[in-house]
Amino acid sequence: MIDTDQIKDLEKVITYLNENDNPQKGYISILVKDPDALLKALSKVNKMNIKKCFASKRKKTTEYNNNTYTVKDIEALFSDEDYAEIEKKYTLAELKDMYRTIYGRNPISSRQTKNDIVKSIRMYFHQMDRASAFGLND
Repeated sequence: MIDTDQIKDLEKVITYLNENDNPQKGYISILVKDPDALLKALSKVNKMNIKKCFASKRKKTTEYNNNTYTVKDIEALFSDEDYAEIEKKYTLAELKDMYRTIYGRNPISSRQTKNDIVKSIRMYFHQMDRASAFGLND
């Protein structure tokens, strides 16, 4: 079992390796009995798996308010207000909630901006208007 002191020693070696552009095995041999074995073991570490271990400890507390807006409310909002005003007036979370109401899912990318979401919603209503012009509405 690896104890806390050994972990601290390992942390010193890792810090040395991370901070030096040209690390020397001689320095590592001062801290470790078998530097070759340690370096071989460290080279096998998959950093993504370590990050996943930390991520699994975090709880996801995101709750979606799916019933805050109706499609008719959103349609009225987009027909009455300027798109720039909508971006200013509503938060990103509120706009994502509107998007979920219309499309039934979250926005495609988590990096979508308020402007991207407003454009997507605007295009939805534009497509619905075109469909109704062709007599394709319900």
